[in-house]
Amino acid sequence: MSAIHARPTDGRFIAEAIFPGDDIYARLARSDFAEFLQNYVAGGGVLEFLPMKAAFAEFRPERRKLLRAQVPDSWELEDRVRMLAKLEAFLLGGGLLGRLEVQARFLRALRTAGLTFGNDGLLVDVVVHSGDWRRAFINLVVRGRDCGIYLSGNALDREAVAEAMRSADFTLEQRQEFWGNVGGMSQTKGC
Repeated sequence: MSAIHARPTDGRFIAEAIFPGDDIYARLARSDFAEFLQNYVAGGGVLEFLPMKAAFAEFRPERRKLLRAQVPDSWELEDRVRMLAKLEAFLLGGGLLGRLEVQARFLRALRTAGLTFGNDGLLVDVVVHSGDWRRAFINLVVRGRDCGIYLSGNALDREAVAEAMRSADFTLEQRQEFWGNVGGMSQTKGC
């Protein structure tokens, strides 16, 4: 798969998905890539790997242009190459498909465990188009009622929910936050 199936304005989603994390490299990489993608899409670029790769080879972030005279240039030698490798891995190496499969498997497991979602379409849309989709899911559990997203369930299999969250690599903190915010359910086991 070489095409990105995302809203064209979702430069942040793509940048967060390709360059996750809170370290300085990840934040700068997201910023640089979001700048590239915004310019690329505004110029009529198609969201496919080979045309993006060719355009990215010519791209230089604005902040790098300003710093070029002051700092030795790592953009040409290291950063661009590293970012292209991550983009290729995400689009061609199964990163995007793997991510979508994990999301679908997770939501399916929650439904099988007895959870139902209010405003299911919006929940799925937000999760699929979020860079940190796990955090987006937890945020919707905590604050989603304002936009009609809520979770409910009778005869809920808490062990199955806990296993689905572990399998989808939710952190312990995220699992605890989930259990603390799902109505009437306490975190009694499985987190």
